[in-house]
Amino acid sequence: GTFGSNELAQVPSEPWWKRLVNQFRELVIWILIMASLISGVMGEWADAAAILAIVLVNGIIADVCSLLEHQLEVGRIKVRRELAAEPVLVWGIEHQLQQVFLNLFLNARDAMPKGGWLTVSTRTVTSSLVVEIADTGLGIPSEHLARIYDPVFTTKAIGRGTGLGLSISYGIVREHDGTIRCDSAVGQGTRFTLMLPVSVVRIATLIVLAWYVTEIFRAQKTTDQVERARFN
Repeated sequence: GTFGSNELAQVPSEPWWKRLVNQFRELVIWILIMASLISGVMGEWADAAAILAIVLVNGIIADVCSLLEHQLEVGRIKVRRELAAEPVLVWGIEHQLQQVFLNLFLNARDAMPKGGWLTVSTRTVTSSLVVEIADTGLGIPSEHLARIYDPVFTTKAIGRGTGLGLSISYGIVREHDGTIRCDSAVGQGTRFTLMLPVSVVRIATLIVLAWYVTEIFRAQKTTDQVERARFN
């Protein structure tokens, strides 16, 4: 027993930065194991979850506006952008959110066959991002409002739409823990209001993790420099 204690006492303690590296390695291994388990259980959803990222919503809106710029000009539709001055970040899947805004913009275009105004605005309210997309088009009859998110339901003429756009958009918004609401009046226009959570905790966690990794490499670099100086 005494011999064992003396033997342990003679073992030099491990540098603190090596302990951090080992802890980080264990964390990565744990994440990979969990991802593997989730992949086996949830299949394709795990692939989608793998590309969750911090998304700049104003940037997505700008991209969609650029994509549809020519179509809107041809349709004599003017765009008014009232976007929040500060960067608006959400945690989500970028290409899915692009699809949501593309669907809503196309709906607005189709609702204004003689031209009009398309207004898109963003603002933050407490811990949520609010996006409003409004048009000055034909409007939706009140008896149809309750069904607009149903698959294949459409008020458009045959050949003008499949009725899937709003259904898909609704599903994507819900998957992002958000809500979507429609207000409309025949002859006055339609407004869609989206609310998406601004995930401050998740974003802060990523920042802390990035700082943690940076500190590990900085400590390792400092230690290497000390070791080189000692031998020189």
